[in-house]
Amino acid sequence: MEISNTNRTSVFHSLKQWMQQYPLFSYFFLAYAFSWIVFVPYVLGEWGYLKGNYTFFYILHVFGPAIAAIAMTSITTGKAGLHELRQRIRQVRASLKWYLFILLGIPALVMLGIIAQPGTMASFKGFTPSLLIGYPISLVVVFFGVGLGEEPGWRGFALPRMQKQYGSLWGTLLLGILWSCWHLPDFLTASKGGGEGTGLVTF
Repeated sequence: MEISNTNRTSVFHSLKQWMQQYPLFSYFFLAYAFSWIVFVPYVLGEWGYLKGNYTFFYILHVFGPAIAAIAMTSITTGKAGLHELRQRIRQVRASLKWYLFILLGIPALVMLGIIAQPGTMASFKGFTPSLLIGYPISLVVVFFGVGLGEEPGWRGFALPRMQKQYGSLWGTLLLGILWSCWHLPDFLTASKGGGEGTGLVTF
């Protein structure tokens, strides 16, 4: 039996109202669903079930959070919200301390995380010229690749709403957990030491 246009419109309207009522749940559902589904061909390619190069799907899955943010912003606040989101992405004015934190503080935190893992310092080769040259290049690639794919969602859409609902500290910590869980499929790939048969316990 075909669904009439009236029923289809009614279902769409009800779904839209539900998503407006539960914007955070809807955002995370869309971000996870898009990224994880799109990521499947890449994982199957790594495991040898699909032949060919599926790097495109790896790149595309990174943009799940941004796509979910655009969709949910459009649903919840319309054109005005999309304009505000674009303005926040374009914002470059910030005090010097924040730029220093980005350029120096974050790499220092990454180093501390590496040092905390047993045995990693034994393979550390020091600050070689290639590392010093590669760092700014990597920074640009990550900013325009991973950053634009993820951060409009995590920081642009989810964080302000989570901080408003749970407070600055708990909202940020909860987002950190959900952000980490979004990366779980990466551990099915060789880049994260996983592979076919890797289980949730290993995660």
